[in-house]
Amino acid sequence: MTMKTRLLHVRANVSDLNRAIDWYENFLGFRVTNLAKGTSKTSQ
Repeated sequence: MTMKTRLLHVRANVSDLNRAIDWYENFLGFRVTNLAKGTSKTSQ
């Protein structure tokens, strides 16, 4: 049986948002589903 675990909310203050998102997605396997107003995830 496979169980899915879901993390509902994370807030992290970082100096480089795109670098932090890259780390969370590629190292931890997380997926960003939405960002707060006024922030953006740009392609590198």
